[in-house]
Amino acid sequence: MKITALVLAASRRGDADPVASAAGVAQKSLAPVLGVPMLTRVIDALRGTHAVGRIYVSIEREDLLPDRNAAHFVASRATLAESILSAVVVMDPKPEALLITTSDNALHTPEMLAHFCAAIHTADATVAMTPAAILLARYPNGVRAFHRFKDGDASGCNLYGLRGDRALAAVQAFAGGGQFGKKPWRILRAFGFGTFVLHMLRRLTLDEAMTRIGRGFGLSIAAVEMPFPEAPIDIDTVADLRLAEEILRQRAIC
Repeated sequence: MKITALVLAASRRGDADPVASAAGVAQKSLAPVLGVPMLTRVIDALRGTHAVGRIYVSIEREDLLPDRNAAHFVASRATLAESILSAVVVMDPKPEALLITTSDNALHTPEMLAHFCAAIHTADATVAMTPAAILLARYPNGVRAFHRFKDGDASGCNLYGLRGDRALAAVQAFAGGGQFGKKPWRILRAFGFGTFVLHMLRRLTLDEAMTRIGRGFGLSIAAVEMPFPEAPIDIDTVADLRLAEEILRQRAIC
């Protein structure tokens, strides 16, 4: 059974989004990255991944989809959690495994996605993480929001896997907006005071943190190490956009 993919593409900043403003588009997902809308790049990477079947895009309106034949539209909601839960309700057939990503990860490739998909069935929920050492070895000036763990820092890749009905309980962790690396205080709200303190003191390894979080939801949660330095690079700022375009130019040369 192939994995169903959900791309979260709704704008959370509206007209104030710096990437949308710089590109002169109404919504960041439509901003061109070397002439191709970033949402299209994400969908194309998913379509090129053998393990992925049906693709859904959670966005404000269907007419915002660059290609309505490439993915199925589902209306976004006010929060990430609501958007994911409402999307699952309309998916037909109901997915046995769900891959969740975001529209601003324009550097994701079928190779990266296949690596992550291969691990989705190892736990109720999976989270893609790239070690800071891998990212900084390739991009020493890269500014990323790192999670601080006892066994080394890591950056999230906006790739999540959910397997089975129970895993949807983990979605509630994003009710406050997610972005735990950029806003670590949200760990307190989502996972409790004990986990927050241990995380901030760097007393937990990555696997220990996943186990502790999973225990709170009654789930098995596993981190999937991504050996790709570009995997955590999303496009939140104009500087991110320029970096992504430079990386894509280098890929074209190679």
